[in-house]
Amino acid sequence: MSTKRTAEDPSATSKRSKTNTTSQPKPRNKRWSAVSMSANLDKSYKEARDYNAWKCLCQARMDGVRPNDDEEYDDDDEDEDDDEDEDEDGDEDANDGEPRPKKAKCDGGKTCLCSIPASEHPEHPFTITVAGYHKFIHQLMHTDMRTPDFFNMYIFNDFAGYGILEVLQNLVLDFVEAKDDWKEQWAVCEAIPFYWMSGDLMPFSMLDSDTVHSTWGLVGHMFVTMLANLESRSLLKPDSEVKNLGVIMSLYLQLASELRAHNCLSEYGAEDESFNASHFDAYVLAYAKKYQIKMQGPSKLAKLVKSVEEEFDEDEEERIELPAPSADPWKWAAAYKAYAKELGAISTVKKKRMGGDSFDITAWSSAERKRQAFDKKDPLSKEERDAIEQGMLLQVG
Repeated sequence: MSTKRTAEDPSATSKRSKTNTTSQPKPRNKRWSAVSMSANLDKSYKEARDYNAWKCLCQARMDGVRPNDDEEYDDDDEDEDDDEDEDEDGDEDANDGEPRPKKAKCDGGKTCLCSIPASEHPEHPFTITVAGYHKFIHQLMHTDMRTPDFFNMYIFNDFAGYGILEVLQNLVLDFVEAKDDWKEQWAVCEAIPFYWMSGDLMPFSMLDSDTVHSTWGLVGHMFVTMLANLESRSLLKPDSEVKNLGVIMSLYLQLASELRAHNCLSEYGAEDESFNASHFDAYVLAYAKKYQIKMQGPSKLAKLVKSVEEEFDEDEEERIELPAPSADPWKWAAAYKAYAKELGAISTVKKKRMGGDSFDITAWSSAERKRQAFDKKDPLSKEERDAIEQGMLLQVG
């Protein structure tokens, strides 16, 4: 395999590292093949997740790039280039008038704040729960297993993009299957903006516009449904049990803005117009204002908020009105069902279904991999195939 990253994940910390995952057996999700890294990652996540609020972790940087990836990485955020003139006099940013925190080079927690309990640094603007962090890191590994280049293979031009579609669909399925577990649903929602900022999703943006727009629209729909769920539990409030509520809500404003910039977000929603994907950041901001949630995190948060306000607050016809609390105020169930029926069945490899591991190359037979490999040899050694079959984790190193 080609080199990409070694994930900062306690369950996988070295090149093609192998982690013994033997513990109390848990039910195997029917999405997975008999043998695949996707199945092993799912099992590993369920064993490592932790929702304890005080274990919410700091993150020194939000782009998902790990220290060993970036010997030539410029720590200055490229997105801030346009703000240089505004910031050169030390202007305050969007974090409620507080000065922008000085950047520190990320070294994976050796000297930066990565993985330090947020309770020890309550002033730090970027935090993620342990469960959310593991969910995020595992998506990077899921993506690697669906990237032919890392296996010295060619399958078809958009294979990696459809592999990422499968990863995103699996996240939606994780959310749906956790309908009675709001903490697990929150971990899924935390992972998505981090996953976007990793840069790994770019191949997905190259797929047909209907697939891209409808999938991101569903993701936006999912997050406002999450906020409605928290609302019903009286968890949308300044002193919420969800300690990083304002951070994640802010990151979804940033996500929407960047999706528009990449032409990945357009009109989409229910026929009765109860939800419009192109407005999902406006719904998020409306919830924040209604419940006085302190938004923080992105360096351009003030601009993001202003942009949404200018579009909707000044036009009486475009005013955002949140639905009254109910069992399904955003009609999420119907939207998910429609997506799964119409666009969730995209696959050209094995099966036609929502999510799963059809694009996970480790789920293929050795003969299938050989046929697509440049050298017509299985890119996985027998040792690696055995390790996957035994439930261990392998990484691109």
